[in-house]
Amino acid sequence: MKNKIFNPLLFLVLPTLSSCMVGELEMLMDEGLTEVTFNFEYDGSPAEESVDTSRINQVMIVICEDSGGNLKQENVFTRSWANAKDGRMKILLKPDKSYQIMFWVQNKDNTAYHIKGNGQIVVDYTDYLNAGSGRMKEMHALYGTVSLKTDSQIDSTMTIGLKCPIARLRFTVPVPVESSIISFHDIPLCFDPFADTVYPDAETEEFNKITFTFNDLSHESSDSGYYISENYFLVPVQDSLTINCTAGIIEDGVENFTYKFDSGKSIKLAQGGDYEISVTEASGYSKWSIWDGIYPAASTLTTDPSDPRCYIIDNAEDIAWLSDAAHTSSIGSGCTFKVVTDINMAHKPLQKPLQLPANSTFDGNGHTIKGFELSCGIFGEKARNLKVKNLAIEDSRVESTETANTGILVNTLNGSSSFSNVSVINSYISALDGAAGGMVGYISRKSKSSRAEKMDVVFEDCHIYNTTISGTTKEGCFVGLLRGYDNGEKLTFRSDCSAGPVSIYTGLNSTYTEGNESAWLTEIDFSAFNSWLGGEECYRAIVMYGENRYIPRWDGTTLVKPLLANPEYDDTAEFPVIEGSKRIMIYSAFDLAGACSKIGASPAAIYFRENVDMNGSGADGITYIPEEFSYSAAESSDDNYLTMFTYVDLLEGENHTIYNMNITSGDGTITNAAFIRSTRKATETVHRNLTFYNCNVISKVKPRTGSDGIEEDLASGAIVIGKPSSSSEATYTMENIHVYNSRVFALQGIGILAAHFRGRMDNCSVNNCYIENYPCEDHLEPFSYSTSISGGEVTVSTAFYSYGEVGGLSGMLFDEAEVTDSHVRGTTILAWGQDDQEAAITGEGTLGKLAAAAAYAIGYYLVPGRHIGTMFGDVRVKKGKTITVNGCTVDDKTRCLGEQDMHSSKVPFIGQAYYIEFLDTKGTVTVDGHTLTLADCNRNTVRD
Repeated sequence: MKNKIFNPLLFLVLPTLSSCMVGELEMLMDEGLTEVTFNFEYDGSPAEESVDTSRINQVMIVICEDSGGNLKQENVFTRSWANAKDGRMKILLKPDKSYQIMFWVQNKDNTAYHIKGNGQIVVDYTDYLNAGSGRMKEMHALYGTVSLKTDSQIDSTMTIGLKCPIARLRFTVPVPVESSIISFHDIPLCFDPFADTVYPDAETEEFNKITFTFNDLSHESSDSGYYISENYFLVPVQDSLTINCTAGIIEDGVENFTYKFDSGKSIKLAQGGDYEISVTEASGYSKWSIWDGIYPAASTLTTDPSDPRCYIIDNAEDIAWLSDAAHTSSIGSGCTFKVVTDINMAHKPLQKPLQLPANSTFDGNGHTIKGFELSCGIFGEKARNLKVKNLAIEDSRVESTETANTGILVNTLNGSSSFSNVSVINSYISALDGAAGGMVGYISRKSKSSRAEKMDVVFEDCHIYNTTISGTTKEGCFVGLLRGYDNGEKLTFRSDCSAGPVSIYTGLNSTYTEGNESAWLTEIDFSAFNSWLGGEECYRAIVMYGENRYIPRWDGTTLVKPLLANPEYDDTAEFPVIEGSKRIMIYSAFDLAGACSKIGASPAAIYFRENVDMNGSGADGITYIPEEFSYSAAESSDDNYLTMFTYVDLLEGENHTIYNMNITSGDGTITNAAFIRSTRKATETVHRNLTFYNCNVISKVKPRTGSDGIEEDLASGAIVIGKPSSSSEATYTMENIHVYNSRVFALQGIGILAAHFRGRMDNCSVNNCYIENYPCEDHLEPFSYSTSISGGEVTVSTAFYSYGEVGGLSGMLFDEAEVTDSHVRGTTILAWGQDDQEAAITGEGTLGKLAAAAAYAIGYYLVPGRHIGTMFGDVRVKKGKTITVNGCTVDDKTRCLGEQDMHSSKVPFIGQAYYIEFLDTKGTVTVDGHTLTLADCNRNTVRD
């Protein structure tokens, strides 16, 4: 750690009084600084004679200012312990301050201890894992702390009682050995000297498994035997530290014995303690069965006397015998294989995977098998309905030599399986051309496309430590690739699984990493599960991490062809489906994105079977909104836009939700932007039971030349549907559609549910949404219409700009419509509309001229403008038809920030209800049983 450059007027550490000139010291004292002298002594725990101080030569002084319990490091000094321990250390401190000071006494050559800004100690064993016992004594340390306030009452001389925060642990054996491997499973890495406590790794908040190798055993001995290890650990002052570990002895190049200290045999260490443990006297050790590389011709298996369907594996030859399919064919399916000893396959060449029958259970019984050297998974290229439990795999390599998905347990897993209390430690998995998984390479049903088959795979209490996984497509800590054909396939990782924080992974490019899982599914930090699953084919399976389901967000590019509806499998009582070539199932965001390109832009039916997250704003969380809108002009280069559907005859949401959808009209050549643009002529259309959450529709304005040769600005938009067909042969129903926290940016014809609406709407709502347009006046759009009256022709003409027709539910309600039990809540509308425009009326022929004159005689002839309403901007009845609105509300949190038109005080949520005289036959608009007086050509019409 680099020492901070400090101002001597703030702090000064004086190793000896004579090393500072008297005049300088007096000058510093004149600045009001307080001088404190520190002496050091051992506090009796441990006694000085029991402390190995032979390599201690340095003291680090950490000065922290204490502000109500919040410590802020002010400075760090390093001094020679030879001088400091004799009490010749003086420190100058600022007056009237509270300080916590820590003295850390250590060997200056050690690289293990690092001091954090708050004075806490972090240990890093990296340089000591293979350094042997020779360097371990560098890790001995002492410490002391003091809390003081530099006021007039401070004692100018203080004695610091030093304690040993370290416990030393050494294992012994009766005779000298070649080397040893010691693995500790739960040691703390951080020490708080002010609280005298230890705690896990500060970043991962997990205790760590760390393995030490000792190759420099010098045959040093004690009364209990020859040492095979020497380790130092941080220990709390009050409580003992409980450690679980494994001590292994290497003879003739292979690990021959293992001694396990866990559960009731765990080791307890106290601060300052020095422990020697004879491993051969400890219970719970076993001798490895080491394979000699020879495959037995005859069966070496024995049967459990209490269970004839259980086979005992008590030596390495049993594993070798089970690798021959000709042998295992004589064993029926559904048997159990139980391991009763630790096995070392010794990395012998030409190893073959086990060939267990289908539906087998492999019970490691708490033992370890190591030394595998294979080109495919331990349980073969393929396994079905496999159960593995209570097994540790260590120091093994599975490295494919041909195109294959590869896992250390099995390459491809079919059917339903479970893995419980399984660990993979210090191993290597590599796929030459395929996915790689720390346990399983690829998971799929037995039959990839059978919807009748169910698949359920569970990982419980499974762990990966210090293991390298390398694939070419997907890599996952536990599973490389999952085939998610539909939600009949389920993969579960229980919350007690872990991928060790010291594990090493190379080239992981998992779909399931932080930022690619749907954040709306859980409030917890799902980064803890990064890359447990490498990826999915089809993305439709149910993937559970603990109690939470995670779904990969759409990446903006991948398109998956949806499954066709299958009534034999998909039919349910609540949401029946109809089979057909353009009737599709939506299980994932990738299905929805692929529906347009794979099925066509106008499917006959869409059935949602899952929620989907379209990840519209991309990784940066920002959606680009054109600069003409005041809401945002933020730049964003990674937005994901879903292609619009042209028509969808039946949209059955099955009460699911589309999250984070972005729709845009592109360059403006399409002037109507929405999830579904319109309805088909002469078709019955039904959209129901679907929710939209946090969606954006941006309809970009681009001048377009109309059929009359005049340019006009067009851009309408809605979240759900644009403009249903006005054909008299087309019917449209919207039921139980709800939109939350969504936004629409367009110019005219704007609503959250629909830009324009005709048909029947029931039980729909808009909640906490936002609508915006702006007064675009680049091109004045002429309005001209001619009609024949008793053989004479009347022409009505005026002009409008394009903006207007904006409402919370729909910009315009027209033709024949019925809206019931639908609501707008907490929605903001920043929009501008246009008042009714005075029109010019001309007549041709005698009767035409008379009609025009009559219109002027009754007042000014007005053409209704484009209005703003909290529910409907404009309500226009045509051809004598009827529009009814019943049981609909707008709450008091909904507001218009730009303009708001109110048809009358009785119906303030309608901008204007009208018909165009001469051009239409007057119809009827009824709101909650009250028939409205419609606006017409007469400026003086009174609306109620």
